Amino acid sequence: MGADRSSIPGKDLADPNTAIPYTIKPGDTLLSLVNRYKIDMEAFMNANPGVDPDNLQVGQEILIPICLN
Repeated sequence: MGADRSSIPGKDLADPNTAIPYTIKPGDTLLSLVNRYKIDMEAFMNANPGVDPDNLQVGQEILIPICLN
């Protein structure tokens, strides 16, 4: 795990269901991630069912949805 799916040949980033894996780092919050990746909170929650956005842990693996509109 940890491979950046955006570098996989043939992976269409225009597909709204595309997501890249991300490992939570110190200081990361839901707000910082949605601002950094310019995604909305609903998209984050849909890509990460079962993840408590108020309790992100360093080292935790999540998915960052990539939607190019």
